Amino acid sequence: MRDKDWSSLIHSIERGKCILMLGPRVATEMQDGVDRPLFEILAEELADHLESVPVATDRSNILEVAERYRVLRQVRDLDELVWSFYSKRRGTPSPPVFDDLAALPFQTVLSTSHDDFLSNSFNARPDKQCEVDYYHSGTKRPLHKMGTIEAPLIYQLFGSIEEEESLVLSETALLDFLVSVISEKPPLPDALRALMQERNQSFLFLGFDFDHWQMRILLHVLHGNDRRSRSLALDAFGSADVSEGQSHSVFYGDGFGINFENTNAAEFARELRARYADSGRVSAATSSSSVRTVEVEPPPDAPSVFICHASEDAAAAATLADQLRAGGLDPWLDKEQIGGGARWDDLIEKTIGEVSYFVVLQSESMVKQQESYFFTEIDLAIKRTSRIRKDLQVVFILPAAIDDCERLPMLSEWQTHDLRSDKGAANLIKEIRRDVERRNR
Repeated sequence: MRDKDWSSLIHSIERGKCILMLGPRVATEMQDGVDRPLFEILAEELADHLESVPVATDRSNILEVAERYRVLRQVRDLDELVWSFYSKRRGTPSPPVFDDLAALPFQTVLSTSHDDFLSNSFNARPDKQCEVDYYHSGTKRPLHKMGTIEAPLIYQLFGSIEEEESLVLSETALLDFLVSVISEKPPLPDALRALMQERNQSFLFLGFDFDHWQMRILLHVLHGNDRRSRSLALDAFGSADVSEGQSHSVFYGDGFGINFENTNAAEFARELRARYADSGRVSAATSSSSVRTVEVEPPPDAPSVFICHASEDAAAAATLADQLRAGGLDPWLDKEQIGGGARWDDLIEKTIGEVSYFVVLQSESMVKQQESYFFTEIDLAIKRTSRIRKDLQVVFILPAAIDDCERLPMLSEWQTHDLRSDKGAANLIKEIRRDVERRNR
């Protein structure tokens, strides 16, 4: 790579415009003096437990071995063995490549591996605490929140070992996964999909096998064609046929704008980290003032949510708005929505009369006040509930506590949600999603 290529990559990562795509070949383990991909070791251990293994089966290919478990109806054994395999490695030191990647200001990581090396490396740093989420073809899972520099998101495309039914291990499971993602049943989280399909978004692929047909389909779904930025992949292509490898390179280069480098992932990550440090940008990228939340447009049919709050709680309201937006909802916040010259009273009354939900951030700042405009907003919301059919049992007003204050008497009729816990916003989003389903029946 040329110096300007390194500089361009570092610039994209800093701006939050580079998604790290982590394939299964990055996670390795020393075995008999040889550093081997972890998934190959797993495949061979699984093969040792099989009742029978056809001669044609590649014992180091996890998809083939896991498929054999499915054919023999030993899926339960497969899930338990996989969980045990990765559980034994929890707490073990991450290979240096993950520490190098964790030192960089990546905000979003998409992984097809089931190890926790990168999350451990992120969390071992004093300036970071990562979020981990995953896709499950059996159910739609809204994202808790998108990634930032201080709280990067690792999204596991092939499921989590903590939920066995979400795992993508066998060839059949991979086909089911691709069908689910393509048909959007369920879709990937709206916020994540919108981020991936931004025209200025680039990708850094590490540890993928691009000569496998599955990668073509996965890229078609995730990457999109209409983009301005080039992406980078480290892959030597496994095919012994040079012309076939060149054909793959042309296909991905022309079709998806991906440049290929035949470089070891660990060596590449080490040099990328060193060049990033030499650029003199480390302190700026890791400071709290530089944390950037990815702005995501909600889908056109997203339920709208009015956020009522005291002026002292503007920061909490803005945080909740980001979380709702990441969960596929359309938050309405006065600071964001009311422009210069707008007639405040008319716009507020019109908006409360039209939004899907009305969230009240209850706090000590709100309770201690005797006069404030937010009381007008709450009165308008309560008046609207008088026009809603009682037998439908739909939700409109959603009080939400952000501290240990007393509750407003005027809202005692409605159950209060607790936003103080880590899962508070996620639970609120789930409640809204459930109510949307009730309304659509």
